[in-house]
Amino acid sequence: MHDVHFDDGSLRLWSKKELLVAGWFEAPTIEEMREVGKAGRLLATRFPKGAALANVIVSGTPRFSDEVRGEAISIAKGRTFRKGSCHVVLVGGLGGAAARAFMSMVLLVGMKALGRNAAPSKVFGEIPDAAHWLAPVLGEGWTSREIAEVFREIAEPRVYSKSLP
Repeated sequence: MHDVHFDDGSLRLWSKKELLVAGWFEAPTIEEMREVGKAGRLLATRFPKGAALANVIVSGTPRFSDEVRGEAISIAKGRTFRKGSCHVVLVGGLGGAAARAFMSMVLLVGMKALGRNAAPSKVFGEIPDAAHWLAPVLGEGWTSREIAEVFREIAEPRVYSKSLP
């Protein structure tokens, strides 16, 4: 089971224990990035040993405004997710390449600013690889299978039904 922190149609933001999972279906807005930071700070207070972040980029056109870049870098520099982070880019083609480049830039800037205090972070193209890497980062009580299930669930397409008049 997971807690829902935010869901606006382009971002699903859930947590399970100390892991915050963001399912992205469109490029992030500044408001959505602020929600990620807010949820991360909440988890950090609930889990004093640290929280972790997993971004699962499912779809969307890669457009990253300067504000979004700045907020992402601020989250990384603020050590909001002290246990670490992984970023799973499921988008293919040029969009996926742009998303991977953006995530890599944020991680590089954060690591450069924090030096040895930087949390482990990595970008992936497949759910099983990311889940396998993240399980030992999270520590005891986590399995790669459990993590992969959460990633797959957050990436599921939405099904909307209209009410009949």
